[in-house]
Amino acid sequence: MIYSHIVPKVIRPFLLYVFLALLCNLAYAEPPYYNCSDTSNNYAGNFTLFQNNLQDVLLSLSSNASVSKFYNTSKGNDPDGVYSLYMCYDYVQIETCRQCITTATQDILNRCPNATEAVVWEEVCQLRFSNKNFFGQLNVTGNYVGLDNMKNIPEPEQFKSVVKETLTNLTKRAASNLSANMYATGEVPFQDMTIYALVQCTRDLSADQCNSCLQRAITDVLTCCYFSVGARLPSLSCYLRYELYNFYDASEAPSSTNGQERSSGGKTGMMVILAVASACLAIVLLGSCIFCLMRRKKAKKWESEIISQEANIVDHYISNFQHTNFQGRYDPNA
Repeated sequence: MIYSHIVPKVIRPFLLYVFLALLCNLAYAEPPYYNCSDTSNNYAGNFTLFQNNLQDVLLSLSSNASVSKFYNTSKGNDPDGVYSLYMCYDYVQIETCRQCITTATQDILNRCPNATEAVVWEEVCQLRFSNKNFFGQLNVTGNYVGLDNMKNIPEPEQFKSVVKETLTNLTKRAASNLSANMYATGEVPFQDMTIYALVQCTRDLSADQCNSCLQRAITDVLTCCYFSVGARLPSLSCYLRYELYNFYDASEAPSSTNGQERSSGGKTGMMVILAVASACLAIVLLGSCIFCLMRRKKAKKWESEIISQEANIVDHYISNFQHTNFQGRYDPNA
């Protein structure tokens, strides 16, 4: 009886912790991220013509994504012309790029139906369009900040220093090596962990513009998120991300920036095992809690039946006693 009362109280806080942990993971925003500039009401040109040009441009982007990870194009004349480009992050395969751009064209139309300027960032690509020519022009005004992994890191100042140095070194590599598609990845140790980082610029930028874009992105992401175990900062002209797990597949990456190939299979497998083990433990504990509650309910029912039986016995004796009194004094010789 005591055991059935104690066990649920012991398990309940753990189950609450598991639930909150899962809730936090679900609360972490995933792509797509987007930014729309709805100026259709003040549009000086023929907005219907602009939308027709936009449809044609986006269709051409999707078709070119099957052969290239970066592409820019335009159609029409001002003020109804459309300028657009996409960039897939360089570690993905070309088929993955095509699928991502196909999804991005659908998302940007659904989320920004009346926009004359818009950008959408998917998991492995980004797509942008405007009624103004932005090719070759650096723009950091649309930087997204705060897209971070909400788990805090121990010794955040030290972690911030290591992340800043890593991202700065990768920025130099990406900006100075145009043949590498303005892209670089790196892995550096931190305590008993490994920091994985990635930077990339759109290829219409110059080396100096790429460097400026990523330096601004580094400042923004470390201002908001240096205490988190991971963060990503999508920009109109560049992109950076760092995590404590290998979020890019080394087998798909076209080049390695540290000269060493590292296998993430062991760590990934361990993460899967831990996730499965945690889920199984939560299920077992939940089942134990339910079992104990059912046992407690059954015990209460059993107690009620015993009490009822005892009450019947007492009532029987009381009835006999009253009957005897009604018959008169008890005579043992009768």
